[in-house]
Amino acid sequence: MSINASITVHVKITTDSGAVIESPTSKTVPVTLALANEEVETRNFKLATAASVNIWEAAESPVDSFGLVYILSDQDVFIEKVVDDDNGAGVETQFAQKISAGIPYTMSSGIAYGSDYVQTVPPADVVTGTLDVIDRLVINNQSGSEANIDVIVGS
Repeated sequence: MSINASITVHVKITTDSGAVIESPTSKTVPVTLALANEEVETRNFKLATAASVNIWEAAESPVDSFGLVYILSDQDVFIEKVVDDDNGAGVETQFAQKISAGIPYTMSSGIAYGSDYVQTVPPADVVTGTLDVIDRLVINNQSGSEANIDVIVGS
């Protein structure tokens, strides 16, 4: 199965001095996502401040791997991506990334490297370790207010 979607992007920034900076045109891009398992899961979370929730976990979802993740929150939150949760590749890797309020966050693949990467001088290649998949996505809310979070996951 494939899903046909359109993604429209128009950027408009108003500076503190009142100057407006914007993209010259809106861009609508047709996108076709191939979903191997024909599964789509939609969820909504209300997350208290200083709380975390698993928004997707391969072992517990009908969507056991993903080709699309869409997240929209009304508060600034952090997404934690856990790779190699079962240590099958030898190393569990986690990192958190900020999702800004009102700005859609997407991922088009769950493929990631499980790595025990350590910073060296000169820097080593960051794409080291074992090719694996993201096993779990966790949202953490430190915004000070309850967050309403919409999630779509497709496989």
